[in-house]
Amino acid sequence: MEEADKAKAAIDANPNLTPEEKAAAKAEIDKAVEEAIISINGAGTHHALGEIKLPLSALIKPVVTVTPVLDPNNLTEEEIARIKALLEENNTFPEGTEIIVSKDASVSIKYPDGSIDLILPAEIVKQADTTAPAITDDAKGNIVVAPTKEAVEFVVTYVDNNGKAQLVIVTKGADGKWTTTAKAVIVDPVTGQVIIPGSAIKPGTVVTAYSKDMAGNVSDLNSAEVEAVDANNPAAGVKVKSVTSTSNANKSTKKAKQLPNTGEKATSATSLGLAVLGMGLALFAAKRKKDEEEA
Repeated sequence: MEEADKAKAAIDANPNLTPEEKAAAKAEIDKAVEEAIISINGAGTHHALGEIKLPLSALIKPVVTVTPVLDPNNLTEEEIARIKALLEENNTFPEGTEIIVSKDASVSIKYPDGSIDLILPAEIVKQADTTAPAITDDAKGNIVVAPTKEAVEFVVTYVDNNGKAQLVIVTKGADGKWTTTAKAVIVDPVTGQVIIPGSAIKPGTVVTAYSKDMAGNVSDLNSAEVEAVDANNPAAGVKVKSVTSTSNANKSTKKAKQLPNTGEKATSATSLGLAVLGMGLALFAAKRKKDEEEA
């Protein structure tokens, strides 16, 4: 009886159901309980118990994937669609099942027989970690970029010794290993940590980094100004002078756009990376102009 009372209380608290739907769902629970009591107190045969028709909500346990979101109390349309798609992908619901995901992350699964499964927000979503990848130096003249735990992809930009902008995209595969196609950097396949050799970075420029999680949420951006370890010895590499973190106001992935002069589509990471790269070059140009004016 206690479980039935809990189920009916949850139905009453569900804002997605009409009064009629709430009454019908609670009636199904009462009917199942009544039939069970009659069968057990009556003949008590296996046949009688087998005749009890339990609601689908009592027979199905939905498989749930926790999704990181920007605001668990106010889901975006994209986040709602993703949660619904994951439920459909991970479960084989009876035909006619309706999945309702609310902006507050509560979920109702309405089965064809009228019974309902309720999933609490804490079971379906969690706060996305939008912390930017850390940018440090290793005290050996190299720059180190480390992704956060939730990241599945991150983008690093820097300016090489020839003054040319470089874009590095590092991704985490289905096997959990990190890889990149960039040749000038070193990637730890287990941790995803990226080492940019100091000899490859132009002193006085900016290194940037941001990441993306499995749900497509984009992190804040870290920008690190680097300087020579020893101005008289280029082989000594570079070190981090200062790091600035910029909040990303639109932490969702952008649509792919056309890359100039290539005819290829950019991924969301590439698109945002190009914008970040441009910002880094702008900072470098402004600093160089200031240095020239002071000379």
